[in-house]
Amino acid sequence: MAGCIGLSIALVLSLAGSGAILPAQEPAAPGSDSGRLSLHRAKQQQALNSLRERMAAPQPADPSWRRLCYGSLTYLDQLETAELVQEVDRGWHSLVSEGGDVGLANWLLYRRRHDLALPANASEVEDLANLGPNAALELCLAFWGESRWQEAKSGFRQALAKYPQEDRLRQNLLWLQRSPPPYVSLEGSSRHLALNVLAARQAHP
Repeated sequence: MAGCIGLSIALVLSLAGSGAILPAQEPAAPGSDSGRLSLHRAKQQQALNSLRERMAAPQPADPSWRRLCYGSLTYLDQLETAELVQEVDRGWHSLVSEGGDVGLANWLLYRRRHDLALPANASEVEDLANLGPNAALELCLAFWGESRWQEAKSGFRQALAKYPQEDRLRQNLLWLQRSPPPYVSLEGSSRHLALNVLAARQAHP
């Protein structure tokens, strides 16, 4: 019995001594990098919990439900775990039925960002002619990302026929065809300037 007591006391003293030697772990300051990361992760977890609560009782026709669901989804775009990506994908898809052009475009964009193939026989994208400009753009870019070149070209042309004012459709079609723009502009985005360089190279090989 004495031996057991002595062993127990030795362990307590050893642990107490170790505690005195090890440096104390200070909590991360709110403004530090680790503090910001911890806060971001906490908000992500809160958003994930909120999304799961919404998806447990879907009410896509309810504007309040949609607003809360959208707010959660925008916090979860960077999650990389395959299971969570699928969960967030279902969340974006839940907003399609009542979200119109932008709702469908957001879902397609999320799938494209996370290398998720277009779902087979998805009714939402069966008829490109009925899509709005944002959804049509994202669908064509998804075709492009899957190396479905002809479908992408055909889709861009079809969408441009319906939305001739949409420069995003026109510029992407030019890139896909490796065609120079119809005119050279010194203003605009980096993509505009890159197309201008392409035009100059083709004009002066």
